[in-house]
Amino acid sequence: RLKESPGISGTSGDSNVTMFKVYGLKKFQENIYLSGAITYDLYSTSFDNAITASTLSQRQFILNFGVNYFF
Repeated sequence: RLKESPGISGTSGDSNVTMFKVYGLKKFQENIYLSGAITYDLYSTSFDNAITASTLSQRQFILNFGVNYFF
């Protein structure tokens, strides 16, 4: 949660950031591992005295896959 003061319009808005990350590592062979991750981010803001918009949000969803080789 983020609260700014003073805001551009004279009053501040409320901002929220929500983040989740899940990851895993699985042994495939003797020195080779498979890895994966899922990341979800949500940034949202509500404005008190907005002229053009009362809320703003941005979502981000990322999938990562990889192969790790250990010596």
